Amino acid sequence: MHRIDDPSAAPGNLFTEGVPGLTPATVVTDDWANAVQEQIARYIESRSIVLNKSNDDQLTEAIEEHVSSVASTAGDNNLLVNPEFEYWQRSDGVAVALAPGVRRYTADQWAIEPDDTGQPGDGTATQGNFTPGQLDVPGSQSHFMTFEQTVAAVTHSFMSQPMEDVRRFSAQELTISFWARVNTGTLDVTPSFVQVFGEGATGSSDVETTGTAITVDSTWTRYEQTVTVPTISGLTVSATERHFCEFRMNFETGGTFVVSIANVKVEMGASSTPYFSRPVGLEFLRCLRY
Repeated sequence: MHRIDDPSAAPGNLFTEGVPGLTPATVVTDDWANAVQEQIARYIESRSIVLNKSNDDQLTEAIEEHVSSVASTAGDNNLLVNPEFEYWQRSDGVAVALAPGVRRYTADQWAIEPDDTGQPGDGTATQGNFTPGQLDVPGSQSHFMTFEQTVAAVTHSFMSQPMEDVRRFSAQELTISFWARVNTGTLDVTPSFVQVFGEGATGSSDVETTGTAITVDSTWTRYEQTVTVPTISGLTVSATERHFCEFRMNFETGGTFVVSIANVKVEMGASSTPYFSRPVGLEFLRCLRY
């Protein structure tokens, strides 16, 4: 941005309508007009609003949406890091080749295991790109995760993210929401939570609590489900080793598929709340912590 800098500008780079016969009016230059136009237009588009010549309220709408989004982060209740699959510091967003029976990190904080039993299930994980201004998935997100199961799993494959401190989730209702689609047909996706108590937690084996299957089809659709995690009363939590509650999205057995996932949210409580994108800098700092 810059102030008008044509020689006809008034002192202080201001506009003047001039005085006939004495002072010329300020010339509105193309570079100044384009700078104003592009800064306003780009801001509106940054809020995922498609420019519309017949709508004179779009700047107001963009500001209102932005204020609402930023204000919501003060009470941010998404327990996941990198829920929009924006950051892939290990692979720079290129396809990650998985390996049978090996849990491999893909997007920051997300891992995929293509076969839960260590059998020959295999696949790839890729960062997908939303078209600017798309309306299939609401919001200003740019990316999603695509997982392709190229060799069928013997039991099932899953993507996961650990959430720190298993004690926080004892006897809690956790509500999951996400957007998903498959390339063809349908796919059952079942959420679960695994309570991991850390090495040295005597007598406390991992506890997995599984929800019910959600059937995903070929249209971007939002899904949600609530799962109650059991109490850890009477169990031992490691005093020195990492402990956590791991969120999993389990994929059906017996075939190959391509599934895309976006805007994943896990929150405390029995009902879901609207999804909001965190500021880019804040989300990146959360990723850098790990």
